[in-house]
Amino acid sequence: MNTIKTICSAFTVVLLAGSCTKLNEEFRSNLEQGNTIQSSQLLVSAYNTLNGPYQQGDRWCLQELSSDEAIAPT
Repeated sequence: MNTIKTICSAFTVVLLAGSCTKLNEEFRSNLEQGNTIQSSQLLVSAYNTLNGPYQQGDRWCLQELSSDEAIAPT
C-alpha cells in the first residue's frame, strides 16, 4: 500500500512540476481616469440593499415554526 502511495505521489509531483512555466503577462486596462467608479457609491448601494431583509416583518417570519430546530424560508 505504501508503494502505491509513493508512486502516485511521485507521479503527481512530476506532472505538476511540468506545468510550472515562466509567465510574462502584460496587463492592460481599458479604464480611464474619468470612467472609474467611486468606492463610496459602491458602499452606499451595497448597504442600501441590506436594509430590506432586516426589517421587522421579515425577522418575525422566521419564528413562525413551532420549534427552533429549523428555520424555513418565507
